[in-house]
Amino acid sequence: MTRKGTALLLCLLAGCGSTGDVNARRDLFLSGLEALDPRAPEPLTIAEVRSFIPTALERVEGGLVLVEQPDADRAEFFSVAGRNGSIVTYGSDSQTTIALDGPVMVATRGFGDDIMSADVDVLPELLAARQGGSYSRVLRYLDGEDRTTSIRLDCNLRPTDPANSNFIEYCGTAELEFRNVYQVDGGRVVLSVQWHGPLNGYLTINHLR
Repeated sequence: MTRKGTALLLCLLAGCGSTGDVNARRDLFLSGLEALDPRAPEPLTIAEVRSFIPTALERVEGGLVLVEQPDADRAEFFSVAGRNGSIVTYGSDSQTTIALDGPVMVATRGFGDDIMSADVDVLPELLAARQGGSYSRVLRYLDGEDRTTSIRLDCNLRPTDPANSNFIEYCGTAELEFRNVYQVDGGRVVLSVQWHGPLNGYLTINHLR
C-alpha cells in the first residue's frame, strides 16, 4: 500500500470534509483504489526521461548524471550520494546506485547482475590526460551461489579523432570482449557508453553537471 492510498482511504473512512458531497467522496474512494492497484506504473522511456533534463538541472544541486539502459529503454537521474577518494557514488530515487572513478564505472547496485567492484588501472588518468594506452581491468560479479567471480581483461584505449576528444576502449579475453566509448569536452568526459554485463549490455552515462 502506498502512502497516498493509505491517506486517501483513512480520510474517506473518517468522513473528511464538511460539505458531505457524495460525488467528492466517491472520487476520493476511486483515487484510493487506484493508489492500491498492485500493478506498477509503466516506466518512462529514455526519450521521456530526457525531456526532464532541464527540470533536473534546475532542481538538483551538485553532480548529476543520467544513466540510460538502451536494451530496456529505461533511464534514471542520479545525484551524488557519497565520495571515497577518487570514487564518487551516485544514487537515484529508486535506490539504484552507480560508482564512478572519474568517468569510469567501477560498481553498481540495483541494476541486476551488478558489478560488485572493479579495478580499472590507469584508465581514469589516461582519460583525464586525453591519452591512449594499454592496461588491464578486473570486473567482479556474483555467481548463482552469491560467490564473487572475477574477470580479468587486457584493454587498450585510443583516440578516434585528431583533437583527442573521442576515445574507444577495447577490452577482451578468450571468452569476452567489449568496446566502450568516451566523449571529452572542456577537459572532462561528458558522455560515455560502458559495458555493464551480459544482462544489461551497455549503459550510457551522460554527465549533465
